[in-house]
Amino acid sequence: MKVLIALALLAAALPSVVGHAALLAPIPFNTNPSTTFQCGGAGAGPVNYMPTGGTLNWKIIAGDGAGAIRLLVDPAGTAGNFPTNGNSAATGSVVAVSLSPDPITNPPTTVGTTYAFTFSWPAGLTCTGASGAYPTGVCTAQVAAQSNWVACFAFAMTPAPGQNASQAQTQEPPGRCVTPGANGIAPLTTCTMINGQSIWVDDGTAASDIDATVLDSLKKNLNNSNVFANQPQTIGNLDSPCYVMYLRYLCGSSFLKCIPQTVGSSNYIKPPVGTGRQPCLSNCKEMVCWCGLTLKHIGLYTCVFPNNNEVSDASGKCNVLWNNKTCDLVPAASTGGACPDGCGAPHRALLSPIAILVAALIAVITTFVVANK
Repeated sequence: MKVLIALALLAAALPSVVGHAALLAPIPFNTNPSTTFQCGGAGAGPVNYMPTGGTLNWKIIAGDGAGAIRLLVDPAGTAGNFPTNGNSAATGSVVAVSLSPDPITNPPTTVGTTYAFTFSWPAGLTCTGASGAYPTGVCTAQVAAQSNWVACFAFAMTPAPGQNASQAQTQEPPGRCVTPGANGIAPLTTCTMINGQSIWVDDGTAASDIDATVLDSLKKNLNNSNVFANQPQTIGNLDSPCYVMYLRYLCGSSFLKCIPQTVGSSNYIKPPVGTGRQPCLSNCKEMVCWCGLTLKHIGLYTCVFPNNNEVSDASGKCNVLWNNKTCDLVPAASTGGACPDGCGAPHRALLSPIAILVAALIAVITTFVVANK
């Protein structure tokens, strides 16, 4: 009985889950979940053409990402008038939009599930923001969860001047190619491997804003044993393959590398859709393995992309290994982690101290029960 009590106390002492939830549709500013920034870490994104309303797809990725959500709209089309989390009251010109089914009385609760909510824009809503082809007519909407996860998307209810409805479906955000650390652009302090490269930045966003979202993810996830089984981890520890590969993956997936307009050209442009817009698949797999992504957060980094990229991303070339070593996979799912080939367990070195202690206590209990039969 004393052993059982000790095990119960240990379970109660485990760190609380830092969960995640994400907006999948309409197309958001940033797909990387955040609780720190009003719009998930970016200040601009594609303009979704939504004349009367639409459907909102909200995925519960893990833990405390579950909970009621609400949809707020800023007619001015900015990304700075929203509350920073779902528990703050909307102020100023921001208006609430009803979702169906009602996510307050029927909140999204099941991890791994994507919930669909329909909505209609309120009568009299007039959008006055500007973006790209739209000199006016753009609103910004925020999805805010009581669990503090937020995301934003931009939308227009009428086509831009000179467009018809079919041309207005989803307008990519305007922007420019910049080089951090050159031409008056401050160097990045987190994704330092991006400095000196030409990367794409949407209008309304700075390279430093994207860099800040990477640091935010590092702070929330790197040393959280509910996210990564390989602990302890410390930001800046270059001797840790988990940190090195996680940083490379976050930078490669957060920044978009510009390409020369023509071969040998010094004029850089945003790569066309379907070419060079995905992070390195192999780098993602190495990160998941070295860090030991736990089953609690299995949906956070799936390493599944529409177009598998094995050439390079903004972080550098693909197939990058830590100290020229690939992560050693084992077939047993002893730690409850996940690895690139789907075997369900990370590297042998990724057994967390907590997992080892729990396994030891379970072994003690089993021995005790058998001995006292």
